[in-house]
Formats: sequence, C-alpha cells, structure tokens
Amino acid sequence: MRLYLMRHGDAVKPAVAYAQRPLSDRGKREADAAGAFLRMANEIPYAIMHSTQLRSKMTAEHVMAGVAVDGLLQERCDLEEDSSAEDFLASIVSEFGETNKKIMIVGHNPFMSRLAFLLFAGSKPPIIEEFKTGTLLAADSAAHGRMWTLRFYMPTKPLAEFYSSLVDPHISLSIPTLVQARTNVHAKWS
Repeated sequence: MRLYLMRHGDAVKPAVAYAQRPLSDRGKREADAAGAFLRMANEIPYAIMHSTQLRSKMTAEHVMAGVAVDGLLQERCDLEEDSSAEDFLASIVSEFGETNKKIMIVGHNPFMSRLAFLLFAGSKPPIIEEFKTGTLLAADSAAHGRMWTLRFYMPTKPLAEFYSSLVDPHISLSIPTLVQARTNVHAKWS
C-alpha cells in the first residue's frame, strides 16, 4: 500500500464559518500543482480521502482533476484536526494493508503532522518537521503497515516552482529536480 499525505491548500482568511473556508487562489494552485506532479510522476491515487471541511474537499477535487482520472473521492469524519491518527492509520491498514492500492489523504493539522510522525516515528533525523498547507508526501507500507518507507516529500515551495514551470515555458524543472527526499528511511511501529 502507498499513502499520499497532503495538508489542504491555503484557505481564505476566516470571513465565513471555520469549516466552510474555501481555498484561496494560492490554495487552488497548490492543489493543482500536486495533481499535476502526481500525474507526471505516474503516482495516481486509487482514492482520495478528505475531511468534512470545505478546504479539504476542494483540495481533493483539484488534485483529482490534476491527475486526470475518475477516481474515488471519499469524505471521512476521521480526518479532522482532532481525529486520532493512530485509529485512522489502523483503519486504513486494515482495509488496504495487503493491497497495492495508492490512497491519498487530505486533511488538517495537527492531525496530518501526527499521522506523518506516526509513520516515521523514530527516524533520525526527523522526516517531517513541519507540515505546512500544500505539503505532499508519499510513504510505502511493508509488514502490513508496521513499517513505512518515505517515497518522497514535497514542501509547498518546490510544488509551487513545479506549477510555475508548467505555465511558464521559460522555466524548466524536472520531476527528479523537485523530489527533496527519495530515500530508504524506514520506521517501525506496532
């Protein structure tokens, strides 16, 4: 199983109810960039799971449009800020752990930071120090979800540069240039 974790894109400042904050223009570009990156790297998710909040749903929809496939979009109430990363991961591993499915998770902090930390607990140096809006990472599972390998980690700035290279022919960036970490970092949990 492969997991893609993405914190929702940048949202408009709170002028509406917190859960109904839509993506800002910058947030839409972040989600579009993630979708385009995944498509060009042939990292197509089978399903994109998102929280009940609008900015998470919009991020998932923009990523799905960017990968240009009709995949499964699934709203989940266990992807909120205060959700249990441990319970969520156990649920996903139970459902998909023995498959080759690629599952994308779009959520919020502090949940996303806790989930990333849980995947790579004990790695030296820490894999994820900050999980800013628009950040994307991928992790591969082994041992039925008890060990994870970091496939790549894409902070917001490299994704923004990648997106700019798609819309501006004077900028040339390749996928290998962008991937900050494609490493054999392993972490175990039980």
